[in-house]
Amino acid sequence: MTKRLKVDDAFDKPTPPMTTHLGRAGEYFVAAQLLRMGYNTSPLPVNTGVDLLAHWTTKSGESRVFLLQVKSTALRRTTVRLNKTQLDRITAQGVNLVVVFWYDPHRPFAVVLPPALFNMLTSGGFNSPAAPIRSRPDGAAIVLMAHTQEHVFIRNRRTDVALMVNRFDRLAATDDDHHEIPDYAAWTSDVEGVLRILPEEDTPSPTSASSRRRAPRRA
Repeated sequence: MTKRLKVDDAFDKPTPPMTTHLGRAGEYFVAAQLLRMGYNTSPLPVNTGVDLLAHWTTKSGESRVFLLQVKSTALRRTTVRLNKTQLDRITAQGVNLVVVFWYDPHRPFAVVLPPALFNMLTSGGFNSPAAPIRSRPDGAAIVLMAHTQEHVFIRNRRTDVALMVNRFDRLAATDDDHHEIPDYAAWTSDVEGVLRILPEEDTPSPTSASSRRRAPRRA
């Protein structure tokens, strides 16, 4: 007699053989969000360090191209490892790092780390114990923790990036300046090497010249 499959079984935690599909599922989750926003998006068939290519046409007819590298996890804590080539590509080519948390089968979400923000997380912090992302000669290991969708941290509780959850509207195009400090982020004045994501009401106007500063370039 054939066992009847319950509806809830489809939402159970993946068995070990199914976890191999988690990475591709994360890519399609991100692609779906971008398609819904109007981006022309597609996964790339060959792994070159870029998983998704997105294209956006502005109202004036200008074409914008976006590159994304997607990492996925079924856990609340994950370590994203980037080799030296991947690390350099983020700011050199403008690759957006997106980490998909799928520990709750009903509510996946993504932390969006555009290259300018990523540059802030690493610039000037190689020798600082407070640096959210510490680089090594062979690359970097990024520790992310998601207690809930509203409490997501990089390395420790001092670097809260929950305000970057599902913020696909903040993706950087390839022709953006990836060394310019984004308007939605700022370094704290009390602890060196620690930054905070600004709430919408504290974000300066993008037309304000005083709010546009450049982050130091990584060596």
